[in-house]
Amino acid sequence: MTTISEIAADTKLAVQVQQLLINLKLLSGVADGKVGPQTIGAIAELLHITKSIEVTDELLQLKSLPQPQLDLSKGDFASKIAKYMLSQDYWIDENHPNIVYAEGCDPDGTPNADAMNEWNDLRLILVVNKNIPAIAHKWVATTEPGLKYTNAPLNPDGAFRIAFGQYKAWRVGWHKTHEALVQCGEIVGYRDKNKDGMRTGDRVVQGSDYAVNQHWGYDMAHVDGASAGCLVGQQTVGHLEFMKVVKSDLRYQANDNYVFLTTIISGDKL
Repeated sequence: MTTISEIAADTKLAVQVQQLLINLKLLSGVADGKVGPQTIGAIAELLHITKSIEVTDELLQLKSLPQPQLDLSKGDFASKIAKYMLSQDYWIDENHPNIVYAEGCDPDGTPNADAMNEWNDLRLILVVNKNIPAIAHKWVATTEPGLKYTNAPLNPDGAFRIAFGQYKAWRVGWHKTHEALVQCGEIVGYRDKNKDGMRTGDRVVQGSDYAVNQHWGYDMAHVDGASAGCLVGQQTVGHLEFMKVVKSDLRYQANDNYVFLTTIISGDKL
């Protein structure tokens, strides 16, 4: 149908293409009709995934990305994660690392009580090898704010707690003094105004400026002040390994402003 340069010259078409890319979680932000590096990269990724040569009318009608045909017969932790992601129509990339957080899960994948202020969640790298999902890397983490910021939130409406889902909203940057994935796109979450450490009944919020980063937890024994609502790996050495994996992604190698997709899952759904 058309080339990238033709899309860039047609604002209405550019907005349509951008909205498609946002819906497919290949692009973050808003459809403004300005075809910059992020949009160009997302179009290239779409064409690669769909094995297309150009953006066609048929491609513009796409409702979801074609999911890989995975062998889930092993029934292991990786297969359970992949099965759940497919059931929710979350994108699983068979060619690149998938960042996944499993809340309330022990390292072996067993659901736990998800007690407040504990490192009882997992930060995972899910990969696909010959149609079989596998966990390539695993670190103890938290997806929730610690006791310090639950009781004394930085926002008067309450500490932020991310909603389960999949978001294309992080790029490589700096969290205070160390390299991390920093929020650059829109996410959904809850404000824990009643300070009960739960999402139930809390006000839902949505935005791109909450500074919900993926950083390290300073090797603290409990979460406490290590997280005000970020996605945090407990150990410094583990976080450095995580960033090494993230930066080895060929999409980041081609574009150091690449925006990463991250999936947050409740362990009791697995």
